[in-house]
Order: sequence, then C-alpha cells, then structure tokens
Amino acid sequence: MRNTHNFIHRFYGLFLLLGLSLLVLTIESCEDDDDICPAIECNTGTQNPDTCDCDCPTGFSGVNCQIEDCPTINCNTGTQNADTCDCDCPSGFIGVNCECPVIECNTGVQNPATCSCDCPDGFAGVNCEIDESTLKVRKNAKDMTPQEIIDFVNAVLILKATPSPYSDTLSYYDSFVRFHQMAVEKSKCDGFGVAHTNPAFPPWHRKLLILFEDALSEVSGNDIALPYWDWSDQASTDALFSSAFLGGNGDPNDEYALNDGPFRKDNWQINLFTILPNYVGLNPHPWIVRNFGATIAGSNNYPGYAVSLPTISEIDNCLSITTYDMAPWDCSNGAMPNTSFRFCLEGFLDGDCAGAQAMHNIGHDWIAGFFEVPVSTIEMLPVSTSNSFCGNIARDTVPNNVRVGSMEPLDVSPNDPAFFIHHANVDRIWAQWQDMPGNAENYVPVSGQAGGYNLNDNMYPYDIPSFQMVPAMMVHGDTPASMLDYRALGYKYE
Repeated sequence: MRNTHNFIHRFYGLFLLLGLSLLVLTIESCEDDDDICPAIECNTGTQNPDTCDCDCPTGFSGVNCQIEDCPTINCNTGTQNADTCDCDCPSGFIGVNCECPVIECNTGVQNPATCSCDCPDGFAGVNCEIDESTLKVRKNAKDMTPQEIIDFVNAVLILKATPSPYSDTLSYYDSFVRFHQMAVEKSKCDGFGVAHTNPAFPPWHRKLLILFEDALSEVSGNDIALPYWDWSDQASTDALFSSAFLGGNGDPNDEYALNDGPFRKDNWQINLFTILPNYVGLNPHPWIVRNFGATIAGSNNYPGYAVSLPTISEIDNCLSITTYDMAPWDCSNGAMPNTSFRFCLEGFLDGDCAGAQAMHNIGHDWIAGFFEVPVSTIEMLPVSTSNSFCGNIARDTVPNNVRVGSMEPLDVSPNDPAFFIHHANVDRIWAQWQDMPGNAENYVPVSGQAGGYNLNDNMYPYDIPSFQMVPAMMVHGDTPASMLDYRALGYKYE
C-alpha cells in the first residue's frame, strides 16, 4: 500500500512538471510572436525592428517621418513656432520675420511682405491718408475744356503783371525765370549741376512747377492745375500750340516772333536775358521766338543734329530702366556711360552730354528751333557775360547770322510759358516711373556726393533765407526727399 502511494506521488510530480514545461513553452512561443513588428509606412525613414518605430533621417520627424522639420529662420523680435515653422510676432510687429512695425493704414491694410500699406482705389500715401478725389488733376493739354484754357491763360497773364513776393524788381512770373537762371549760374561757378545734369533734375523742377501752379491759383482766385504736353501725341501738340492756348509757331517774316495767341509779341514782354555766352546775341528780342523743329548744320549748340519730338517707344525705353541714377551722376566722364532713368529722362545720349539730345532736352530744341537770318557779311562776334553768383566773366564768339528760339538758352527758357507745360510732362513721366513697384522712394545718392545731389540736401535757390520768408516757398520743403511723393504734394495726372 505504501509503495502504491509513493508511485502515485511520483507520477503526479512528473505530470505536474510536464505541465509546467508545456506552460513555459507556450509563454515563450507567445513571446516570440510579439517580436514580429507590424509593418508601418515610414516615408523618408526606416522601421526599427527593435522598437517597431520609424527612425527618421535628419530634417524629418513624426510617427511616420511625415513632418519636415522647420529650417531655422530669423524672427527678430518674435519666436519661431515649431508646429507651423512660422514666426509668432509680438504685439506691434508683423511680417514673415516680424520685421515690420505695425503702422496705421487708415482705409488700407498693411502688407506684411512689404511692410507698407496697400491702399484701396481712390486713396494713396504712406498711410493711405490721401483721398485722391481731393487732388488737383493735371490733364493732357488736348483734354482741357475751353474754360480751363481761359482760366489758365488768364492766370499766367495776371502772374506776369503781379509784383513778385521774392523780388522788388521782378514780376511774380519773372521770379520763376530767375530761379531757373540762378540755378544755372551757380552750376557754372561751382562746376556741379544744380537743376540740370545731376540726380536732382526731376525733384528740382517738381518744386518749381508746384510753386508756379500755386502762384497761378493765388493770383487768379481759381484752382489752377498745370496741363501737360504729351510729346508723342500730335493731338496734344496741336491743342497746346493753338491760338487759344499758347499760340503757334513764330512768324517767318519777323524772325519767328510769336505773333498769335495770348502771349504774342505785343502782349508779352521778356525781361530776363541769357548769361550763357554761346547764346548771347542769338536770342536778342524781348518777345517769344519759336521755330518748331528747325535745325541747322554746325556745332556749338546750333545744334548740328536732327530735331524731332520723342516717340512712345523712346518714352517706354526710359520707363523700363530700373536704376534711378548712377555715378558719376553728371556729365563729367564721357568714357563712363550713364544708363540710368534720370539720365534718359533728361535727354542725354552719351556720358559727356554732348551731341544729339532726346526726351526733355530735345523738347526744348523743338519748340525753340535753330535758324539763320540774312546778313550782308557773316561774322563771328565777341561776347561776354557776367555771372551774378560768383562774378565770373565768361567770353565767347557767336555767329551774327544765327538765331535760336526762346526755349533754347537753358537759363532763361521759362520766358516761354510752354516751359512749364513741357516740364509737367517730364514730371508726369517721373511720376509714372515712381508708380512702378519699388520706385516710390527710389532716389540716389542718399549722401556723400556734391551738395544738392543728395536725398536730404537743400536745393538752391529755394533755400535762400529771404526766399524762405515767403510762406509759399516753405509749404512743401526744399529737398529731393520732400518732392518724392507727388500725391502728398497735392496733385495727380489724368
């Protein structure tokens, strides 16, 4: 009986041991099954067989390596958001890199890409503060109404008869001729351009036009806006030089004196004459002279090249130039071509500014004309002039049989009212260029060049203290910087 019990006990022990062994094998088998990872998509990475997760390459993260990590960017005053990769900007800043201080855009919205205001139609200005419906509209001469022409002409005649607030001896109109002449005189003394052949050519003349336009309104009591003459439009030329407007071409039987229109010989007197020696004696008459498009062979500015008005393609060529101006900034280096917008607009074709002309310059040539008059004997006459800015005496010899129109001698070309309408078109083309992307405040040089060339330089003679005592002179400033935003100056072009 005892033996039987021991047998049963041993048999039960073996059975239990066998059961435990089977259980261990089953558990180990199950553990082996868990070591096989279910396949997952790792995109740019690979699945790790030990962890069953994706191992992602540099620059990627996420469960499936689906997230491209953020490249580090400069957020200036902000911080980079790891989820969006963008900059989170603090209050008062916007922009891709938090680089734009928030500005008031009134009716517009601030563009975070440019930091400037995008204005809705009808508004302009740095802060969209200018309601364009309140601006003067400078029209093409051909689009002026008969009453607008009458008002403009009458205002010019009144200005000519009104004493100047800038001088005890000049009329109000003649003050503008004198401003122009003073700029030329200074340039002849200093050797640096003041109103011409330098970067300030467009802003200097914009200032002159604004002063003239405001003076017309002041003396007439009407809100006068300058018209412009589109050189490329024959209808504009025909309208401007009609008997109702500026009068036409000169009379060939009277050395091309202007004998029709409101500024005719017996109704308009010239009081200021050129100090440029190569023109002394060539325009001796106290009335307007015009010989449209006339040219003679020769040299010494008489002019020796064909004279025709600028075409649309020539204007478009200037507008396509993205550089405002460039060294050497003037006409001092014929070997260094200036391919800038300003140089093109002013009308120079080579680095030393000699030879054939275009754009603004040839507009003067076309209105004035170069022609010969009969003389018994052709002679070269000695001439001399005195420069009131520095007292220099300039001498030259001129032919006694050559004449030029009133718009040709650079210093006193505003004696012909056509000057202002011609320059309004020059200003319009500059305004068109400024309205192109990136050009609104495009002016160089900012600093470091000759006085009067730089962005914040005062422009002569507008900066003369006695002139600045006249309120009109100080309304808009006297630097190139103050002339850049034409809408802020109170006008636009039709």
